[in-house]
Amino acid sequence: MEWRADLKTRQIQACYVLNKYLGPSKDANLGFVDASIMAIAERLKVKKIFTTDRRHFSILKPKHCKSFTLVP
Repeated sequence: MEWRADLKTRQIQACYVLNKYLGPSKDANLGFVDASIMAIAERLKVKKIFTTDRRHFSILKPKHCKSFTLVP
């Protein structure tokens, strides 16, 4: 039963992070998928992202590093 409480906590945290990037006042105008990738990258402290969507990821400022390294 303890794992259920942990799962709920993680879901709430994920929703909070997604809302941070999907909020109406955000200039980047991210979609759900980009915001999800950003949230996962922050959580796992990923610095390198493989994407063809440089428009969004080049302007985002992650908390865990200065900027993302985008490939290709």
